[in-house]
Amino acid sequence: METSPSRRAWSFVHPRIRALRDWFDRPISATLHRHFVCWFAIKLVLEPVLRIGPLGFLFESFQDVLELFQPLAHRALIVGCAIVLVSRRLQWVGLAICFAVRLVESWQQFPYTGNHPLLETATLGILLLWPPRVVSGPTGSGSAGQVDGTACRFLMFAILSVYFWSGIQKLFHGYYGNGEFFALFLFVSEGSRISEFFLAVFAGMASWFGEPAPGLLSEPDWLRPATFVYPGWAIGFLIAQCWLTLVTEIVFPWLVVVRRTRELGLLLLLPTATVIAVVSGETGFALTNAACLLLFFPKQARWSYPLAYLFILVIHYVRLWSFGDG
Repeated sequence: METSPSRRAWSFVHPRIRALRDWFDRPISATLHRHFVCWFAIKLVLEPVLRIGPLGFLFESFQDVLELFQPLAHRALIVGCAIVLVSRRLQWVGLAICFAVRLVESWQQFPYTGNHPLLETATLGILLLWPPRVVSGPTGSGSAGQVDGTACRFLMFAILSVYFWSGIQKLFHGYYGNGEFFALFLFVSEGSRISEFFLAVFAGMASWFGEPAPGLLSEPDWLRPATFVYPGWAIGFLIAQCWLTLVTEIVFPWLVVVRRTRELGLLLLLPTATVIAVVSGETGFALTNAACLLLFFPKQARWSYPLAYLFILVIHYVRLWSFGDG
């Protein structure tokens, strides 16, 4: 008797759904969960500090530095993160404070809340909804046990989804196919971090080609077609950067999903987190990005988190110093 198409489809989909469910339910190391929560808290503490240049704490007055922590939201974040870092038992209290602050900020910015703040708010919410419930007792020290991995699994799924759907969005809204998205920063975003990056790249490429470096187009003039004179190598670089972004965001997450290419996908996505910090200057999101991706490397958590954070912060301050902001 021939099997119906619906039954064949179900027989194909059902074991994969069950495998995905088993993956979400699989316990993880308590140490990995603790590392993620602590490093995410450290990331929240770092956010107001990231605007200070590499020598800012030496040459700025103490009052100027202190003003970074004057807003009530920043002080509440500091308190919440401090609780997370010093107390496992009261960890949920610190997470609740941080979540409340992020939720209020997201609500105040709605409907123009950025994707990155939304991801951080969702991360805090997931950690609150699925606390680290012990599923097997410790075998000696308190960090050797297994805890419910649902929260971390959702975060691993979320970071891959953020990449993929962001790439799909970019593919269909049309600004990336011809390089227009990054080109717009040269027209109307003077002083932005992305325009600074591209101008620095163009200066280096122009020196290599022995040509004058193209600069920003002033706002009154860029509407005139005659003023849109950019060398072909500069336009080609913008188009290549746009398509590289599309390929990275759409293809790399699927490499992680497929078992045979998982390690390759992860090794490609981790440098992407650093590239985000280099091109856009969004170091806060790069730290969140790296923290979520490093959940895929449970055995390396003890050294991979500090190493990744240090590398991204070095990139951040080198970038500030190079552009004269520090």
